[in-house]
Amino acid sequence: MKNMSVPSVAFTPDKNPKKVEKSRDWLAVLLLVGAPILLCVTLLLIFFFAVRIPPPTPYTSPCLGSAEANRSKLTEVLKKIEHVYYHQLHPEMIHEMAHVTPEDIRRTFRPYDPTPNATKNRTDIANKLLQELNALKFNVSLLKLRERKAVHVAKAILRNNFGWAPYGQDYYNGDWLLGPDMFCWQPVCSVFSMLNGVFSHLKPRNITELEKLKDLFEEYNRTLGRFMENWKLGVRTGYVRPFEGCKAGLHNIKYRVYRGMTLKNESG
Repeated sequence: MKNMSVPSVAFTPDKNPKKVEKSRDWLAVLLLVGAPILLCVTLLLIFFFAVRIPPPTPYTSPCLGSAEANRSKLTEVLKKIEHVYYHQLHPEMIHEMAHVTPEDIRRTFRPYDPTPNATKNRTDIANKLLQELNALKFNVSLLKLRERKAVHVAKAILRNNFGWAPYGQDYYNGDWLLGPDMFCWQPVCSVFSMLNGVFSHLKPRNITELEKLKDLFEEYNRTLGRFMENWKLGVRTGYVRPFEGCKAGLHNIKYRVYRGMTLKNESG
């Protein structure tokens, strides 16, 4: 047999320079025309859906007054009641006020004042502020929950003459002459607990503050002494508790509230 060789066939791609240049021209035209069109369509879609998205509601702190409270001046009256309560009528409770500073405590704190004039002043101012609060015209349903609670608390405190416990606070019913009850709910029974709440803020930094602290301690003697005088005044006028109630109140204030002073006098 004859050696037959199969000729190899070479396939070469079509490299016509005219066709290559023409395809590049079409690609350039497509980019120049299609890209702006694609961009416009994208922007139109964004604007179309953006219109339907509701704007975010502005953040309002629950501690800020509502529009109804500001319109009716409820916010202003509540702030006034708070300031009068702690700074004017009950400075012994200044440490319980919100956002109070140590300087405010040192400047404002005083022991409870049981004198008849102070009791009458607290009663009159409480009645006046209660009338001012009741005279406001506001829609309760438009108030925030915290504001509704604040109105309820303010009215309760003012009805009780600036105190949660309605005992020994009203000047005109004369119960401040009766002395302590068997539970000792009168303010005089908590004068030292109020002092404990501010004692860390009264540390003297110089001789002047040391002298003020000495005068402050002497005021406690006048507080307890004036309370005893009120009690004696009630006895002289015949405004007293029943025998068992008076005996229970005396035992409670002597042997539960001020037991140390009863047993050991000043050293207690």
